[in-house]
Amino acid sequence: MLFKYDNLTGFPIEANLIDFQVSRVSCPTIDLAYLLFISTTSDFRKKHLHHILQKYYDSFIKTCQSFGCETLPDFSMRSLQERFHRSKLYAMCMSLVVLPMILKDIQMEANGDRNDTIEIEISEINNNSTIISTEKSIPYKSLLDKTVVELALDMHRDGIF
Repeated sequence: MLFKYDNLTGFPIEANLIDFQVSRVSCPTIDLAYLLFISTTSDFRKKHLHHILQKYYDSFIKTCQSFGCETLPDFSMRSLQERFHRSKLYAMCMSLVVLPMILKDIQMEANGDRNDTIEIEISEINNNSTIISTEKSIPYKSLLDKTVVELALDMHRDGIF
């Protein structure tokens, strides 16, 4: 962790966490997809992904311009969307490693009542590409199952597998 201290008080006023655990040179869309998969729902991604990618693209272009550097060759909003699409499988695999730890912490913070239920909607796609919706009442502890199923269905819908 890096800290920035107030000159007058000597107390920390900013902190930055640097994580070199999975250091690599790669496309930034891998980190963006990973972040979105571990911290948002499928519904959120469906509603806001285009806006998030547009904001990312605009910010990237503006930052490159402010530093006077060129972007990647042929970099466009379309190429960003294509890169993001290619990053989804890797990001999903990484998410599957981390989600059990994240969701376990959420479960432990619940009121200790492991019998709480949440209502979810699970959608499956049949061979005719018709969406079938069923409502299930599941134990709160199965939030991991719901999240993994949601990710898998998103990957299937997006043509990843």
